[in-house]
Amino acid sequence: MGEAKRKKHKREAEEKRRLDEGLKGTFPASDPLAECEPGGGVTGDEPARPGQKTGR
Repeated sequence: MGEAKRKKHKREAEEKRRLDEGLKGTFPASDPLAECEPGGGVTGDEPARPGQKTGR
């Protein structure tokens, strides 16, 4: 195995180890892992809640 492949394999193994550790410490399952970055959160218009004035 070449040096580049060894480095890639080592990096991937370390990432997997960090994700595994994050999963062990996550409760409840809905909590995001520390190793993951949340998305931007802007996905478009949100539907109005019942009784909410929309201004339209």
